[in-house]
Amino acid sequence: MTVINNADAVYLGVTAVDRVYVGSERVWPAFLPVDLFANSEQGAWYDPSDLSTLFQDAAGTVPVTADGDPVGRMLDKSRNGNHASQTVSGSRPIYRTDGTLHWLLADGVDDKMVLAALTIPSGGALRFTSFAITTTEPGKSKIISFGSGGVGEPWRIGTDTDGTVRVETQGDNVIGTTPINDGLPHIVTVYNTGSNLSTAVIRIDGVVDAISSPGLSEINTNPAGEAMLFTKEGGTEEIAGGLRGLVHVLPSQVLSEVDINAVEFYLASLSGVTL
Repeated sequence: MTVINNADAVYLGVTAVDRVYVGSERVWPAFLPVDLFANSEQGAWYDPSDLSTLFQDAAGTVPVTADGDPVGRMLDKSRNGNHASQTVSGSRPIYRTDGTLHWLLADGVDDKMVLAALTIPSGGALRFTSFAITTTEPGKSKIISFGSGGVGEPWRIGTDTDGTVRVETQGDNVIGTTPINDGLPHIVTVYNTGSNLSTAVIRIDGVVDAISSPGLSEINTNPAGEAMLFTKEGGTEEIAGGLRGLVHVLPSQVLSEVDINAVEFYLASLSGVTL
């Protein structure tokens, strides 16, 4: 990796530039997912490696400081205020670290984080979700879902019964081919291309795993109910696994390959995955 360290400005001749790339790799300034929300895009960004965003209680008054602390609140770093919390002490995932990497670990029984349903603009919207997950859960589980079962859970991503990635919205299914329930960290990216949401793509560790067209159907109204992390399909049991980072954005336009790679490389740096 080429890195430009501690530069306040970079010039091409006498002209100041705002970004520098080597090939498709952005080397200055360092990419952060907040860049994807620069035009007030809706979504959320969670980073368990940032202890300033983790609290032991749902009110956010007791900081997480050590391996094994419960996590009752996780702040959204996208500036949208879509913070995740859990008011039930026994249903909180725990913060884990090996001294280098950091993650939230759900117990596979009743742990989950809840947030208010994210706003989806009327008429549908482009979607992009990328996350770093470790799971050994073999069943059909939802790693992230928006909306409650009563309204069809219009947007959810999880694992199918064979451990492959499954995406569902309003009856449209996109199912991957590569199992990720091997106990190792993986970068999973799901996005649609085209303003009519006609094609959906699943990527695993930076490689396209499945493409579906037609893809994800439009959502013409905002989803009702809760959005959740870790909840299991069709019941109260939860996914057993660790969340190492998550970026969900409703972009104003289809993300470029450069931006998609940047998100995946960022999440890979949090999770120990080599892309």
